[in-house]
Amino acid sequence: MALTDRLPERFQPALKVAPVRPAYAAGFRAAMATVAPLIVGYLFGEPEVVWASLAGFSVSLTDRGGPYGARAAAMGSLLVAGAVAAVLAGLTGASPWTGIPLLFLVATLTSLGRVYSVTAGVVGSSIAVVWLVSMALPAASLAEALGRGLYFVLGALWAMALSLVLWPINPYRPARLDVALCYRVLSTYASSVAGGKGGHEHQATGEYVVFADRALVRETLEAARATLVGMRRGRQEGGRGERLLVLLEIADQSFATLLALGEVLDSVPPFAAAEPARDAARRAIAGFASTLQYVARIAADESRAPPPFIGWSGAGVRAALSALDGVPSDGVALARAAYEQAARLLDQLGEFATAAGETAATLEQKAAVVAVPGSVLPEPGVASTPVSLVAPLREALSRDSVALMHALRVGITTTAAALVASQLGLSRGYWVTLTVLVVLQPQSGATFIKAVQRVVGTVLGGVIAAAIALAVHDTWWILAVVFVLATVSVAVLPINYAVFSMFLTPTFVLLAEVNAADWHLANLRIVNTLIGGVLALLGTRLLWPRSGRAQLEGEIATSLARLRDYLATIAAYEREAGEQRLREIAVARREVGLAALNAEATFQWRLGEAPMATSRLEPVMAVLTYTRRLAAAATALTTTAPRGGSPGSAAVAAFAAAAAVALDDLSSATAEGRLPAPLPAGLDRGGLTTEAEGGIEPLLRAQLVRAGRQLATLHSALTRIAGGAAAADAATMSRPSAVTAAAGS
Repeated sequence: MALTDRLPERFQPALKVAPVRPAYAAGFRAAMATVAPLIVGYLFGEPEVVWASLAGFSVSLTDRGGPYGARAAAMGSLLVAGAVAAVLAGLTGASPWTGIPLLFLVATLTSLGRVYSVTAGVVGSSIAVVWLVSMALPAASLAEALGRGLYFVLGALWAMALSLVLWPINPYRPARLDVALCYRVLSTYASSVAGGKGGHEHQATGEYVVFADRALVRETLEAARATLVGMRRGRQEGGRGERLLVLLEIADQSFATLLALGEVLDSVPPFAAAEPARDAARRAIAGFASTLQYVARIAADESRAPPPFIGWSGAGVRAALSALDGVPSDGVALARAAYEQAARLLDQLGEFATAAGETAATLEQKAAVVAVPGSVLPEPGVASTPVSLVAPLREALSRDSVALMHALRVGITTTAAALVASQLGLSRGYWVTLTVLVVLQPQSGATFIKAVQRVVGTVLGGVIAAAIALAVHDTWWILAVVFVLATVSVAVLPINYAVFSMFLTPTFVLLAEVNAADWHLANLRIVNTLIGGVLALLGTRLLWPRSGRAQLEGEIATSLARLRDYLATIAAYEREAGEQRLREIAVARREVGLAALNAEATFQWRLGEAPMATSRLEPVMAVLTYTRRLAAAATALTTTAPRGGSPGSAAVAAFAAAAAVALDDLSSATAEGRLPAPLPAGLDRGGLTTEAEGGIEPLLRAQLVRAGRQLATLHSALTRIAGGAAAADAATMSRPSAVTAAAGS
């Protein structure tokens, strides 16, 4: 592929716009926190108040939402550390013998903040930014340095007051909104199942269409889980908090049931006489989706609305099965069994929807509630386990740690940028260093995307800044324009970083010369950003380059290992059912979803790093697709297989155990870069023998065969990745059923 043909593919991820609304409230708070100190400083003739403005903007960006306690802790950490950084950097920045080594140390240590959380990473980056700016403007005396620290504290306190005090405080609001979002996203996924998509990934003639609804449900559930756990950490919870926990539990259980329902519907081949039953199932699922939207509105608004009316159930599907009476076809038994199971799952969704509606309608009550069986959340009334502050750092400082390599890369490249800017005598050279600090990401592909976004946004923003500087000269009008630009920049940050940079550039160019608008600063900002972007790309290529390919293979191996654990847990449950086993299954199912999300995210980074050849792209996409599909098939098996040591339960246990062994080999083979061992004979057909098939229900038999074919497709794709097409063809010829696995599953 020619370079000119690949360039559009490389730039496309950088210009992608996220389908979210602008965060206008966050933008307005950030503008208030940034501009108000400047107005005070202008009125009283105190230019050093710009440090309060920098603090206000930085602290506002640190507010990532979530529990009020966690937000206050993050902003408070930046208040203290930022003030210390402003003072120390101002005192040591004048001497290169102290300034440069300290810059390396600060940039490296603050980069390690991401090992704790995204918010901790943002706090660390903000501390490094404050250090860079203060270092570039050395303080003339100790009093001046201490004044910077004092102004930074005042600006940070003002920003915290805007976020936590002046805006109405409702400690449950973040969790309430997150839980409501779970129900909206789950409703969208239910609508895709009702539309006949099954919520699954589909393959046709080598082309894949990936529906992101299911992955988005898992992401949203995990975000709400983190908010709820953070809200209840270290305290006894009751009343509204418990009800929010139960709502999340119900959403998680509904998600699993919906996965199983989609798998059941997908397992039935087209059958004209069964179409009324399928249509009835789709109408019921659409009704479930509408109910979820209603529950989301109640939870978000805390309105005193009555519980939702459940006008749908599996009864319509059962009634439609009468159309199968007397139909002479071999597929009647399978279709009847499948739709009877679908009806049972719809009844279960009805129970979940009723419980969710009643719980949402009573959020304000204080009486305790009972958790849903199989919950993977902490039991109500029990404080969660404290998080270790040492363990993540100890792991990050271990040998061959990716986090440590990236932190050293940031430290070395940032220091090199400062030296380059100094040697070239660049005016406002800290803009070069800031660009390096912001652009560098753990993956080279992500760094390239961030560099493109920063450069494109800065160039466009520089043009805007130059036009404003030429047209507006009155200080008050400049401050008004800065207020608008700051509001818009923060509001569009969730949408696209390039757009954020486009509005951020004129904001700080105008702030840099608020008393004398100079359009030449816009040109300077563009040049310095270009130099910083180039240095960042050089740093990520030369210093411990971590290929997206290596990381992708590691994430795939992890997702296969989690799928192995899930199937092993199902095998144990089929042998010995119980409440504890149900909880283990719920935990294992969640772990598979999280691992699959990580693998898919790494796959996107890998595509951003460099386009993949079709011969490699197809099997990787097949692995990601069939990891999720096999997990969904396993979930469906747990809802279909009878308990009590029946032949069906024994068959599911045997298949799950054998599949877990095969997946263990697939995981280790992927990690070691070797060809996987051949699948055991018969496993690609669910492990069923001719003798065993007679005692198993038609639906369960079809689901076992379907799961076996999905495992065979997964094995074939991993074989092609490891050994190339020739090895895959040889492996396929030894297992004829794998040839038709993609089409049959």
